[in-house]
Amino acid sequence: GGVVSLMLQRRLAAHQDLQARWRERRRAVYTTAGVGANSAGGSPEQVWSRRVVEETARILRDAAAGGVSRPEAAPGPCPPGQAPEAASPQTGELAFGRGLLWRIEADGAPPSHVFGTIHLGDPRVTAIPDPVRQALNESETFITEVEMHPAAQALYARSARLPEGETLHGLMGLEAFQHLARIVARRYDISPSSLDRLTPWAVFTLLSRPPSAGGQPLDSVLQGLAASRHMAVHGLEEMEELVDMLDTLPRAQQLAILQDTLCQQEALERQRKRLLSLYLAGDLAGMMAENNRPHGDEALFQAFMERTLYGRNRRWVGRLIPYLAQGRAFIAVGALHLPGEQGLLRLLQTRGYRVTPVPGGVRHPKP
Repeated sequence: GGVVSLMLQRRLAAHQDLQARWRERRRAVYTTAGVGANSAGGSPEQVWSRRVVEETARILRDAAAGGVSRPEAAPGPCPPGQAPEAASPQTGELAFGRGLLWRIEADGAPPSHVFGTIHLGDPRVTAIPDPVRQALNESETFITEVEMHPAAQALYARSARLPEGETLHGLMGLEAFQHLARIVARRYDISPSSLDRLTPWAVFTLLSRPPSAGGQPLDSVLQGLAASRHMAVHGLEEMEELVDMLDTLPRAQQLAILQDTLCQQEALERQRKRLLSLYLAGDLAGMMAENNRPHGDEALFQAFMERTLYGRNRRWVGRLIPYLAQGRAFIAVGALHLPGEQGLLRLLQTRGYRVTPVPGGVRHPKP
């Protein structure tokens, strides 16, 4: 849920366009590999090998451009000819599509609350509305996606590092790495030597987040408030589960997503601004529509949504039941986990819980 998951979903879907173009061009290479072998020099097998290498290099350059690279263009980490952004999404009716704070009730237990967050530290986001603060103050248990205790943070840091003997510049190429290092040093104050030890998934996750403005993200602010009130704090999943979701992506896909994320920074910044505006208005339907802009491989996009959003929602519902049975739980998860037929709120409703919006839970409601 939230900005990071959305960026990963869109980067992975963009990579599938690359794979489709690779399959088409590879078939052309297979068909014509032996033609003109003598004039080109070498056996048909050698000519075929050279053609495959040449085509692979061209297709990898296409990864960032979203189109066919031009032979006359100078080589570089981000080729010209970026694909245009998809058309503006159409917002329709969506279950639980408006509002960030929701009351969850069942007979025999005090009410609990679910609050949709966005993983940003923008001051407009961390200015917590009074109804949200009141709901938190009335709660006894704080539930978040992953409890960020020191051991969990240490596990993430270890998992984000490449194995000994591997380097990021060795995986992605020196020119692309140097381009990446300049951006990361300027925006995140991370040295090239530290960057070179990170996994591709750790870097594209970093690039999907805006530079810190000095404040903590909303999730951390809420957890800090809960801790100051000596509330019990629990996570819906362990850090191992979150890391595994990223680390089990094939390395080739991680590198393609990283390349695309690196070369689409302007488009990502525009998307972040749109999502932030929608979030501040409590427009979950608009956020989901932004998420569901057309993708090159819709089947794969939906599979990734299942992995990062819907499947987690189903697991979380089962894990929430004991806390809801006790009541007075405050549940803070990424806003995109809430709406829709496969969203957390509908899943709770089908379990027999009464789900109602709490007025005043957004910062800038739409008229």
